Amino acid sequence: GLAIKVQEQKRDEALNRLVPAAASVIRNWWRLRCVYQRNRFVATWKIYTLIQRRVNALTPPVVSSAPPLLRLLSAGVLNERNPFRFNQTNPNNLRRKSITKFEDLPKRYIAAIKIIRILKYSSSCKKFT
Repeated sequence: GLAIKVQEQKRDEALNRLVPAAASVIRNWWRLRCVYQRNRFVATWKIYTLIQRRVNALTPPVVSSAPPLLRLLSAGVLNERNPFRFNQTNPNNLRRKSITKFEDLPKRYIAAIKIIRILKYSSSCKKFT
């Protein structure tokens, strides 16, 4: 009786591990399929139309008599503690571009999304086996 109970418990544990993995495989397969048929499955791209892209704004060159390093420090481009390290973003030089349709997404975003979805699908398949 005890051996049968242990077997049933192990079978239940194995099944409980497989169900979420199978669901992950199915979900990632569907998302991967939707990437290659953009025009049919518009809803899958809806999440990416809610983001706002940061675009560098064109600013006129500043003419100043100050030395170049001092100008960079005053503009906030260089970090004061470590002068060789640049700040990632300068809010004065950025503007936001609203994305309303998935056709507005840049090609590199779409390529990155495809690669990420391929990787997620392959990793979920490995977890399932």
